[in-house]
Amino acid sequence: MSKLMEAQQKTCNGNHAIVIGSRMAGLLSARILVEHFERVTLVERDRLPQQPEIRQGVPQANHVRALLTQGYRILEELFPGIEEKLIAAGAPSILFG
Repeated sequence: MSKLMEAQQKTCNGNHAIVIGSRMAGLLSARILVEHFERVTLVERDRLPQQPEIRQGVPQANHVRALLTQGYRILEELFPGIEEKLIAAGAPSILFG
């Protein structure tokens, strides 16, 4: 059996998940799948930058974003300590009252 066929067989048997796209939905999907598969591969057409920057392949990258409370809670559960990392990377923290 060829290596490609072996890889396809493993994927079909539930050992390997493939996520297409590394935007927010893709990254969160990959994070969840890590708990259910031996291997998760994230496929992205663009080269990912080392530092936060606007990517050409993401036309809405210039839009303002806000993370609401429930979204924050979910992210903090999946990625403990993410708030400190986001703030350290320059993300502003806004409290809605």
